[in-house]
Amino acid sequence: MEKLNNKNRYDFLRNFPKGGICAEIGVFRGDFSVHILGHLKPKKLHLIDVWRLAGPRWGGIPTDEIYRMVQNKYKSEIENNIVEMNEVKDQEFLKTLNDNYFDWVYIDSSHQYEHTKLELNILKDKVKPAGVIAGHDWRDNPNHKHYGVHKAVEEFCSESGYEIIFLDNHLQWAIKRKQV
Repeated sequence: MEKLNNKNRYDFLRNFPKGGICAEIGVFRGDFSVHILGHLKPKKLHLIDVWRLAGPRWGGIPTDEIYRMVQNKYKSEIENNIVEMNEVKDQEFLKTLNDNYFDWVYIDSSHQYEHTKLELNILKDKVKPAGVIAGHDWRDNPNHKHYGVHKAVEEFCSESGYEIIFLDNHLQWAIKRKQV
């Protein structure tokens, strides 16, 4: 993966392998998922979010409505076993998967330090050795409400043998195991 001058958030996806097994953690309405499917044509895309488990409303919208909207948006891909909607707490679900399952994972979930750190610690075993863990909302200002992502990723890399391979001005980040 190389550093790019991205025109937008979605150009970031062009750096990921096509046809793999991947996940988007934190899907909300599935807007980014459209680009994952369009650019990468994954063999399997897990959409992981709490949707209705988050309560009756999210962002002012009924969570039942959001869930059905995503389900309808990917109806064909779900029927063809390309997309799998996983309405679960991400950490619980990830623990059930075999190690080395994913080619890459994109995190856009809670943006909280503890949650992100736990996600990363689970994903280090669930992503293939050459795989990538990436995400959104990299904020290096300690006063920003999403600073937890930056802090968790930096600490995880210093403790786990991963390195940051991509940062851009659209708040995208990616990490990978260091090559030995």
